Amino acid sequence: MSVASLRMGRRTPVTVRHSSFIPTWETSHIPAPLCHAKKLRTLLQIGPSVIDTIANNLFQCTRSLRALDFAASGSRIKELPNSLGLLKNLRYLDLSYSEIVELPESVSSLRNLQTLKLNWCDCLERLPSGMSAMVRLRHLEIEGTRALKYLPEGLGRISSLRTLSRFIVGGDGGCKIGELKRLDSLQGKLEIEHLERVASVNEAKEAQLENKLHIRVLTLEMSGNGDVERMENVVEALRPPLANLEHSQIWGYIGYKFPTWIGDSSFSNLVSLKLLYCDMCIQMPGLGRLPSLKYLEIAAGLVKRVGSEFYGNSSGGGINMVAFPKLEEIQFNFMYELEDWELRLEDGDIMPSLRSLTIGKCPKLKALPTHLPKSLTSLQIYNMTCLPYGWKQLESLKTLTISFCFELRSLPDDLGQLKSLRSLVISCCPEFWSLPQGLQGLTHLEIKASPMLEKRCRGEDWGNISHIPNITIGNERIK
Repeated sequence: MSVASLRMGRRTPVTVRHSSFIPTWETSHIPAPLCHAKKLRTLLQIGPSVIDTIANNLFQCTRSLRALDFAASGSRIKELPNSLGLLKNLRYLDLSYSEIVELPESVSSLRNLQTLKLNWCDCLERLPSGMSAMVRLRHLEIEGTRALKYLPEGLGRISSLRTLSRFIVGGDGGCKIGELKRLDSLQGKLEIEHLERVASVNEAKEAQLENKLHIRVLTLEMSGNGDVERMENVVEALRPPLANLEHSQIWGYIGYKFPTWIGDSSFSNLVSLKLLYCDMCIQMPGLGRLPSLKYLEIAAGLVKRVGSEFYGNSSGGGINMVAFPKLEEIQFNFMYELEDWELRLEDGDIMPSLRSLTIGKCPKLKALPTHLPKSLTSLQIYNMTCLPYGWKQLESLKTLTISFCFELRSLPDDLGQLKSLRSLVISCCPEFWSLPQGLQGLTHLEIKASPMLEKRCRGEDWGNISHIPNITIGNERIK
């Protein structure tokens, strides 16, 4: 096996089969000697370069190529020649991080291509219309290609596809969601975007998402305004393979209520769930019966109350089970209308494993639940106009972080009674001016971007915090 590694300008043997090259910033083309390596099978670019075009004769002379890798952070390749279609033996093509706008249509003739990587090609606007002919394609990676507005029609005919990180639903043109029907070999991660373009519930059912048994990470995403009833029915029809999913996210959901399957106990392996920017939902989903859930993040702007239905009991008559048995972290973000969070002893054992709680942008929430689990050790509060009361119950709290609370002036006095509290961080709270008395157990205090409090702690309040072994004020480590 002949292998060569060269910098620009060095000679390459005609018989070399595997070669890598290191571009220089002065040269904007592929090394000329490579154009004569007729037996070349692997070509790899190492590092960024100013190369923006590929010479047409490169692919005319290197038709034995099996793997071509031009991926590099900072790559400036904007265009590929049509002669790329001459590489009939090509199995692997990686153009990630390039500035390419579109691939030549001749790419569709690469019938033996198995892997096509186009990750983080920010300028890529379209894929070849004839891609359905690439019958051996197994991996199509288009992570981060945000200029890509739709996928070509007929993509569903590539039944060998195993990796399709993003499926962009087409509108007037492009791939419809029903083309997912034949792609039952998909595995790993799948993000379905622009669900607002799905015309009907029957179209959603054609996708047969429940048959994609090898998907482990699923995101359902929609944007803009849409018909609420239609979107509720569409997402309801997109019932995923519940027993196999490990991570799921619904983003920008257009509906008043969440789909019924979201809290199904058949989600037996679901570890993390994010329900983000669901600004029209008026009721929390019942999620307490998810047996493996460890991380939960919810942003539902119109929800006013968190109660027994959230823990898995829609009737409100109590729970005879452990709700959220493995949940370790929960975040309530951008819950603008949330006024009441109930967590009652009569509801049974709830969130016994909870360690971390984050509350942000919940301006109407006046009180913490009265029976938060004793396992809770970390609390983060950000972007609140006032702090909810109910601190005395946080007997096991060790870490407290308060940030971006621009109107907040002080912490509650009973915070000083928390004997387990070890770390306190206050960041970007410009009106903050005092700390509570006590805080005898603190071992770490950090105050930054809070000028009034910084000044007081350096001066008249120093005696209140001088016992703390680790103190950072502003950008200065005090002790």
